[in-house]
Amino acid sequence: RPIPVAAPATLPTYPTSFPSQVTWTHDIPSALDVTAGAAGPLVLTDDSLISLDPSTGKIRWDYHRQGKKFAQYGGLRDGVRGEPPYLITSPDRRHVALTLGELEFQSKSSDGDYGLESTLTIVLDTVTGRVTNEHFHDGKAVQLTDSVLLAGSTVYSLTDDSVMWRLGDVDLDLSEEGSPYTGTAGHASLILAEKIPGSTNGIGLFTLVPDTNPRGIVRDVPAAYANRELLIIEGWTVTYPEVTKDESTGSEWDYSKAHRAQAVSLDALAKVPGGDTHTYDLGQTLGIAPMASFLSGRLAVLPETAPDPVEPNESRFPDSWKDRSTVATTFNPRTRAVLAASQDPGLITAVGVTRADDGQGRISLQSGDKSKATSIPLEKGTVSFVPGASAHNTGLDDFLVNEPGGNDGISALSAPGVTVVLLRPTYESQPTGTRLRLYGLVWL
Repeated sequence: RPIPVAAPATLPTYPTSFPSQVTWTHDIPSALDVTAGAAGPLVLTDDSLISLDPSTGKIRWDYHRQGKKFAQYGGLRDGVRGEPPYLITSPDRRHVALTLGELEFQSKSSDGDYGLESTLTIVLDTVTGRVTNEHFHDGKAVQLTDSVLLAGSTVYSLTDDSVMWRLGDVDLDLSEEGSPYTGTAGHASLILAEKIPGSTNGIGLFTLVPDTNPRGIVRDVPAAYANRELLIIEGWTVTYPEVTKDESTGSEWDYSKAHRAQAVSLDALAKVPGGDTHTYDLGQTLGIAPMASFLSGRLAVLPETAPDPVEPNESRFPDSWKDRSTVATTFNPRTRAVLAASQDPGLITAVGVTRADDGQGRISLQSGDKSKATSIPLEKGTVSFVPGASAHNTGLDDFLVNEPGGNDGISALSAPGVTVVLLRPTYESQPTGTRLRLYGLVWL
């Protein structure tokens, strides 16, 4: 167990734009996941969870679990690590959960038998490194709100680890409501089940409940999803209030028709007493942009129309758009600001490795307004340049919408106190994890 550290007097705030210089670098020989905690970046390696000081890149605390297999969930978040995420944060990012052993949906065998050993989920306070919860369970679901952990079929308090209630207390056959959900939930609401149609993107139906009241169930709440995943950013999601029932149960979301979108808190959809019921209009949109949302820590939606004309013989899907931003509007859950992407300097839309006329490699970050890119010199030999190769996003294309693996070799993450560039250097074979170099961009 780590020795917990003292909480800082004030927690760092999210960057509002990018500085032009790198403050620190930190090499991770075997990274599995990188995400934002309440006090800065969190990095999961093949044997440790570490918290980095956002201003220096030094380790604040380290939780070591050598020789254990961590569980993954959901879809790819970017193409740098080439793996689905391992870490689940609470909406306020004050807690993080990691699971040892396989979660049920990722380990079903070909003959349909699960035959699982029990899995162990551990929750830590992201600021201090203190372990708040540690429980074996059946591996079906792991969720965090700001105050509870759902592990398997039991809901525990993050404050004192007491049992609050069990899924058996719910007066509903959850197996008929859809599939279990694993991931970040609402500030004070849980997702008991999700029904996501066969298409990659569209509208899913979700069964919600306040995290302190197993009898307050709200069924079939429609919300946007992409890459077969519900989009939740710090307790907020996107809904389409004027979509008809036929549209919400249709097969394919083909980006040919715009709908009016709203940002709404999951607590409001779950009818949590005292929950934030404000909604924020995001305008007409062809859909959500999940990767830009996850990496920038805000809800991001696509424009109202696709570029016209779309490239010959190309689909209408956003990943084939050329010379057009894939993000039109953002909602920041911390400030409640709705901004055009071109007015949001803290929005990361692209990061890549470019080469100057003198052959010097550079890391370039692009904000929503596209007017200028932060450019950082890169040490020679850090990455290999292959003429015509698209690795490391040399064309500074926007983050993809439907194919997260396409942003190969480089990504960027907004976290409290720092914007972090994640670079996969010149390839070296690793038995576990991905060799990453982190670059911290800090406003000093």
